Amino acid sequence: MRLIAYKVSLEDISNGEYVRTESQWDPNYLITPTGRKVSRVRVLGTVVDMHDDEDFRRFTIDDGEAEVDIVIFGDVDGDGRDIEIGTVVDVIGRVKESEGNIYISAEIIKRIDDPNWEILREAELLFLDENDPKKKVLNIILKNEDGVEYQEIVAGTGLPEDEVDEILNMLLVDEGKIYEPRPGFFKKVG
Repeated sequence: MRLIAYKVSLEDISNGEYVRTESQWDPNYLITPTGRKVSRVRVLGTVVDMHDDEDFRRFTIDDGEAEVDIVIFGDVDGDGRDIEIGTVVDVIGRVKESEGNIYISAEIIKRIDDPNWEILREAELLFLDENDPKKKVLNIILKNEDGVEYQEIVAGTGLPEDEVDEILNMLLVDEGKIYEPRPGFFKKVG
């Protein structure tokens, strides 16, 4: 069974945390900054660098927020031979890591000639972000520079309190993106 290829931004990949699993049956995955676990991704970006080698082809794509390397090993649907610097590409592949660098091992590469596809992808990613519970909580805190009360977060997100508690704990303890200057009051770090 083939895993779902999630549409993500290059920033999600470059700022994500790569996890190697112990089991040969469970795929390695990336945890995005919003907490999503992804093994296969679909990304769109402009080629800004290329390198051909005997065993593989590598190019770097940029979506205006971050850059990620795309590596082609062997047979790939759309082998990338028609791609040059400045070409916009849509790539489906597996997230991989080597020597601390996260990259995408391409399965499908498609050249994009219509700029409307870039606009559509931006809109899709914005829609996905707005529906992400963690993003909802973080956005409420980030919009209020002076800080925000717990009940405002619950009311503003429409999420159950236990889910808000879990997300706040993740943002406080695991990621250090927010702090609690007094009980029930949250502010962004910095």
